Amino acid sequence: MKLHIKETWELKESSRPNVFDNNSRETYGDLINPNSKVGNVTTYDYYKFEKGEDARLTYMTANEYINRCINDIFKSNYDKVVTYAIHWDKVDKYAELMKQGVKFPTPYLNYKNKGQEGRHRALAFAKAFGDDAEMPVIEIFPTEVTDDEICNYCQERWGDGEEWFSYVAYKLGRTEKEVCDYLGIPYNKPAEDDEDDTALDFDISDEDMLDDEYAIDEFEEFVREQSGGKVQNVFSLPVDEFMKWMTKFTKYNS
Repeated sequence: MKLHIKETWELKESSRPNVFDNNSRETYGDLINPNSKVGNVTTYDYYKFEKGEDARLTYMTANEYINRCINDIFKSNYDKVVTYAIHWDKVDKYAELMKQGVKFPTPYLNYKNKGQEGRHRALAFAKAFGDDAEMPVIEIFPTEVTDDEICNYCQERWGDGEEWFSYVAYKLGRTEKEVCDYLGIPYNKPAEDDEDDTALDFDISDEDMLDDEYAIDEFEEFVREQSGGKVQNVFSLPVDEFMKWMTKFTKYNS
Protein backbone atom coordinates (compact mmCIF):
# COMPACT_ATOMS: atom_id res chain seq x y z
CA MET A 1 0.00 0.00 0.00
CA LYS A 2 1.42 3.35 -1.01
CA LEU A 3 0.78 6.58 0.86
CA HIS A 4 -0.88 9.33 -1.09
CA ILE A 5 -0.94 12.59 0.86
CA LYS A 6 -4.24 14.34 0.22
CA GLU A 7 -4.70 18.11 0.31
CA THR A 8 -8.19 19.52 0.65
CA TRP A 9 -7.72 22.35 -1.83
CA GLU A 10 -5.12 23.99 -4.07
CA LEU A 11 -3.88 27.50 -3.26
CA LYS A 12 -1.08 29.74 -4.44
CA GLU A 13 2.28 28.74 -3.01
CA SER A 14 2.85 32.31 -1.80
CA SER A 15 0.00 31.94 0.69
CA ARG A 16 1.82 29.06 2.41
CA PRO A 17 5.04 30.23 4.10
CA ASN A 18 7.37 27.26 4.51
CA VAL A 19 8.03 27.24 8.26
CA PHE A 20 6.76 23.77 9.18
CA ASP A 21 8.55 20.42 8.97
CA ASN A 22 6.00 17.93 7.67
CA ASN A 23 8.36 15.03 8.37
CA SER A 24 9.05 15.87 12.02
CA ARG A 25 8.64 12.86 14.31
CA GLU A 26 7.57 15.07 17.21
CA THR A 27 3.93 15.47 16.21
CA TYR A 28 2.81 12.73 13.80
CA GLY A 29 5.18 14.00 11.12
CA ASP A 30 6.63 10.55 10.41
CA LEU A 31 3.10 9.29 9.77
CA ILE A 32 2.86 11.14 6.46
CA ASN A 33 6.51 10.62 5.50
CA PRO A 34 6.43 7.94 2.76
CA ASN A 35 10.00 6.90 3.65
CA SER A 36 9.24 6.24 7.33
CA LYS A 37 8.78 2.55 8.09
CA VAL A 38 7.96 0.19 10.95
CA GLY A 39 9.63 -3.07 10.07
CA ASN A 40 8.70 -3.77 6.45
CA VAL A 41 5.55 -1.60 6.32
CA THR A 42 5.18 2.17 6.14
CA THR A 43 4.49 4.13 9.31
CA TYR A 44 1.32 5.35 7.62
CA ASP A 45 0.05 1.77 7.18
CA TYR A 46 1.15 0.85 10.71
CA TYR A 47 -0.98 3.64 12.19
CA LYS A 48 -3.85 2.89 9.85
CA PHE A 49 -4.13 -0.80 10.68
CA GLU A 50 -2.69 -1.15 14.17
CA LYS A 51 -3.67 2.20 15.70
CA GLY A 52 -6.91 2.70 13.78
CA GLU A 53 -5.77 6.16 12.64
CA ASP A 54 -5.82 7.39 9.04
CA ALA A 55 -4.05 10.63 8.08
CA ARG A 56 -4.03 13.40 5.53
CA LEU A 57 -2.23 16.69 5.12
CA THR A 58 -4.52 19.72 4.89
CA TYR A 59 -3.78 23.42 4.47
CA MET A 60 -5.81 25.87 6.55
CA THR A 61 -5.57 29.28 8.18
CA ALA A 62 -4.73 29.67 11.85
CA ASN A 63 -8.32 30.79 12.49
CA GLU A 64 -9.66 27.62 10.89
CA TYR A 65 -7.30 25.54 13.01
CA ILE A 66 -8.44 27.25 16.22
CA ASN A 67 -12.10 26.84 15.26
CA ARG A 68 -11.61 23.11 14.70
CA CYS A 69 -9.93 22.87 18.09
CA ILE A 70 -12.96 24.58 19.64
CA ASN A 71 -15.70 22.73 17.77
CA ASP A 72 -14.24 19.31 16.94
CA ILE A 73 -11.56 18.56 19.53
CA PHE A 74 -12.45 20.29 22.81
CA LYS A 75 -16.12 21.03 22.03
CA SER A 76 -15.76 24.15 24.13
CA ASN A 77 -15.50 27.91 23.60
CA TYR A 78 -12.86 30.47 22.62
CA ASP A 79 -12.09 31.60 26.16
CA LYS A 80 -11.30 28.09 27.41
CA VAL A 81 -9.39 27.00 24.31
CA VAL A 82 -7.48 30.25 23.69
CA THR A 83 -7.94 33.11 26.16
CA TYR A 84 -7.17 31.10 29.31
CA ALA A 85 -4.88 28.50 27.72
CA ILE A 86 -2.44 30.45 25.55
CA HIS A 87 0.86 31.98 26.71
CA TRP A 88 1.10 35.02 24.50
CA ASP A 89 4.79 35.58 25.18
CA LYS A 90 5.39 32.16 23.61
CA VAL A 91 3.27 33.17 20.62
CA ASP A 92 5.35 36.34 20.15
CA LYS A 93 8.60 34.36 20.42
CA TYR A 94 7.46 31.74 17.91
CA ALA A 95 6.31 34.44 15.48
CA GLU A 96 9.72 36.08 15.45
CA LEU A 97 11.46 32.74 14.93
CA MET A 98 9.11 31.90 12.06
CA LYS A 99 9.96 35.20 10.36
CA GLN A 100 13.61 34.18 10.61
CA GLY A 101 12.84 30.90 8.84
CA VAL A 102 13.09 28.58 11.85
CA LYS A 103 11.24 25.30 11.22
CA PHE A 104 8.55 24.03 13.61
CA PRO A 105 6.81 20.64 13.82
CA THR A 106 3.59 20.59 11.83
CA PRO A 107 0.44 21.02 13.99
CA TYR A 108 -2.05 18.17 14.10
CA LEU A 109 -5.73 17.55 14.84
CA ASN A 110 -6.69 14.05 15.98
CA TYR A 111 -10.45 13.65 15.55
CA LYS A 112 -10.28 10.02 16.64
CA ASN A 113 -8.66 10.57 20.05
CA LYS A 114 -9.78 14.21 20.43
CA GLY A 115 -6.23 15.50 20.69
CA GLN A 116 -4.24 18.32 19.14
CA GLU A 117 -0.86 20.03 19.20
CA GLY A 118 -0.23 23.43 17.70
CA ARG A 119 -2.38 26.23 19.08
CA HIS A 120 0.62 28.40 19.93
CA ARG A 121 2.21 27.66 16.57
CA ALA A 122 -1.01 28.48 14.71
CA LEU A 123 -1.44 31.83 16.45
CA ALA A 124 2.24 32.66 15.93
CA PHE A 125 1.91 31.77 12.24
CA ALA A 126 -0.99 34.24 11.83
CA LYS A 127 0.94 36.91 13.72
CA ALA A 128 3.98 36.42 11.50
CA PHE A 129 2.33 36.07 8.09
CA GLY A 130 -1.24 37.36 8.39
CA ASP A 131 -4.71 35.90 8.91
CA ASP A 132 -5.02 34.69 5.30
CA ALA A 133 -1.79 32.68 5.28
CA GLU A 134 -2.29 28.90 5.29
CA MET A 135 -0.30 26.33 7.18
CA PRO A 136 -0.08 22.54 6.85
CA VAL A 137 -2.02 20.51 9.42
CA ILE A 138 -1.91 16.74 9.85
CA GLU A 139 -5.50 15.56 10.32
CA ILE A 140 -6.11 12.15 11.92
CA PHE A 141 -9.38 10.29 11.34
CA PRO A 142 -10.70 6.86 12.39
CA THR A 143 -9.62 4.14 10.00
CA GLU A 144 -12.00 2.79 7.38
CA VAL A 145 -10.65 -0.40 5.79
CA THR A 146 -12.05 -3.62 4.32
CA ASP A 147 -11.32 -7.09 5.65
CA ASP A 148 -9.29 -7.87 2.53
CA GLU A 149 -7.14 -4.78 3.15
CA ILE A 150 -6.52 -5.96 6.72
CA CYS A 151 -5.51 -9.41 5.47
CA ASN A 152 -3.20 -7.91 2.84
CA TYR A 153 -1.56 -5.72 5.48
CA CYS A 154 -0.98 -8.74 7.74
CA GLN A 155 0.53 -10.62 4.81
CA GLU A 156 2.92 -7.75 4.12
CA ARG A 157 3.78 -7.19 7.79
CA TRP A 158 4.18 -10.79 9.02
CA GLY A 159 4.06 -12.98 5.93
CA ASP A 160 0.80 -14.68 6.90
CA GLY A 161 -2.41 -12.73 6.36
CA GLU A 162 -4.95 -15.17 7.78
CA GLU A 163 -2.92 -16.10 10.87
CA TRP A 164 -2.59 -12.46 11.94
CA PHE A 165 -5.96 -11.24 10.65
CA SER A 166 -7.76 -11.64 13.97
CA TYR A 167 -5.01 -9.77 15.84
CA VAL A 168 -5.42 -6.64 13.71
CA ALA A 169 -9.17 -7.02 13.13
CA TYR A 170 -9.94 -6.98 16.87
CA LYS A 171 -7.81 -3.85 17.25
CA LEU A 172 -9.98 -2.17 14.63
CA GLY A 173 -13.20 -3.11 16.42
CA ARG A 174 -14.30 -6.13 14.41
CA THR A 175 -16.57 -8.50 16.33
CA GLU A 176 -15.81 -12.16 16.95
CA LYS A 177 -18.50 -13.17 14.45
CA GLU A 178 -17.08 -10.87 11.77
CA VAL A 179 -13.62 -12.35 12.28
CA CYS A 180 -14.91 -15.92 12.17
CA ASP A 181 -17.02 -15.23 9.07
CA TYR A 182 -14.04 -13.80 7.20
CA LEU A 183 -11.71 -16.65 8.18
CA GLY A 184 -14.39 -19.24 7.44
CA ILE A 185 -14.32 -20.81 10.89
CA PRO A 186 -17.31 -21.76 13.08
CA TYR A 187 -18.83 -19.15 15.36
CA ASN A 188 -20.66 -20.03 18.57
CA LYS A 189 -23.03 -17.31 19.66
CA PRO A 190 -22.59 -16.48 23.38
CA ALA A 191 -25.40 -17.41 25.75
CA GLU A 192 -27.98 -14.64 26.21
CA ASP A 193 -27.03 -14.23 29.88
CA ASP A 194 -23.34 -13.82 29.01
CA GLU A 195 -22.66 -10.12 29.55
CA ASP A 196 -18.98 -10.32 28.58
CA ASP A 197 -18.98 -9.48 24.86
CA THR A 198 -15.18 -9.29 24.77
CA ALA A 199 -14.56 -12.95 25.66
CA LEU A 200 -14.11 -15.52 22.89
CA ASP A 201 -15.51 -19.04 23.01
CA PHE A 202 -12.08 -20.56 22.56
CA ASP A 203 -13.43 -24.11 22.57
CA ILE A 204 -14.14 -23.70 18.84
CA SER A 205 -11.15 -21.68 17.80
CA ASP A 206 -8.07 -22.38 19.91
CA GLU A 207 -6.61 -24.81 17.33
CA ASP A 208 -7.11 -22.23 14.60
CA MET A 209 -5.54 -19.40 16.58
CA LEU A 210 -2.53 -21.32 17.94
CA ASP A 211 -0.07 -23.26 15.80
CA ASP A 212 -0.51 -27.04 16.06
CA GLU A 213 3.02 -27.47 17.41
CA TYR A 214 2.16 -25.47 20.55
CA ALA A 215 0.16 -27.30 23.17
CA ILE A 216 -2.49 -25.30 24.99
CA ASP A 217 -1.06 -26.17 28.40
CA GLU A 218 2.37 -24.87 27.33
CA PHE A 219 0.76 -21.59 26.28
CA GLU A 220 -1.01 -21.24 29.64
CA GLU A 221 2.18 -22.03 31.52
CA PHE A 222 4.06 -19.40 29.51
CA VAL A 223 1.46 -16.73 30.33
CA ARG A 224 1.44 -17.61 34.05
CA GLU A 225 5.23 -17.31 34.23
CA GLN A 226 5.45 -14.10 32.21
CA SER A 227 2.62 -12.45 34.16
CA GLY A 228 4.09 -13.45 37.52
CA GLY A 229 1.06 -15.59 38.30
CA LYS A 230 -1.43 -12.78 37.69
CA VAL A 231 -3.06 -14.70 34.84
CA GLN A 232 -4.12 -18.24 35.67
CA ASN A 233 -6.69 -18.90 32.94
CA VAL A 234 -5.82 -17.45 29.52
CA PHE A 235 -9.27 -18.22 28.14
CA SER A 236 -10.89 -15.84 30.61
CA LEU A 237 -8.93 -12.92 29.15
CA PRO A 238 -10.51 -10.30 26.87
CA VAL A 239 -9.84 -10.96 23.21
CA ASP A 240 -7.28 -8.20 22.66
CA GLU A 241 -5.25 -9.23 25.72
CA PHE A 242 -5.38 -12.91 24.69
CA MET A 243 -4.08 -12.01 21.24
CA LYS A 244 -1.20 -10.01 22.73
CA TRP A 245 -0.13 -12.99 24.85
CA MET A 246 -0.47 -15.30 21.88
CA THR A 247 1.77 -13.00 19.85
CA LYS A 248 4.42 -13.01 22.59
CA PHE A 249 4.18 -16.78 22.90
CA THR A 250 4.52 -17.32 19.16
CA LYS A 251 7.56 -15.04 18.92
CA TYR A 252 9.11 -16.69 22.00
CA ASN A 253 8.90 -20.11 20.36
CA SER A 254 9.89 -19.02 16.86
